Amino acid sequence: MLKRLAILALLCVPFVSAKSYVISLPNKTQVGTAVLKPGDYSLSVNGSEAVLTDDNGHRTKVTAKVEAADAVFPYTSAVCTPVNGVDQLEYVAIKGTKDKILLNR
Repeated sequence: MLKRLAILALLCVPFVSAKSYVISLPNKTQVGTAVLKPGDYSLSVNGSEAVLTDDNGHRTKVTAKVEAADAVFPYTSAVCTPVNGVDQLEYVAIKGTKDKILLNR
């Protein structure tokens, strides 16, 4: 019986491995084909999919890729590039790691 519980616990680990971060977008920002309003968003990453959720529960799904940077990031931040007057969300730098989450890649 104990062996079965241990096996079941190990099988469930991949399903709870999604990480979540909070980012703030000061301006209207495009990610993928969606345009997000200014505000705070929860960013959840699971494999190659990222989901941005606003305070009202509206979810935006995009593809994601995690890459390593050269140095550890001192804080979590959204890095945007202005393109034709609209901010484009390029990646999210994760505090305390060298991980940056490239969005819509």
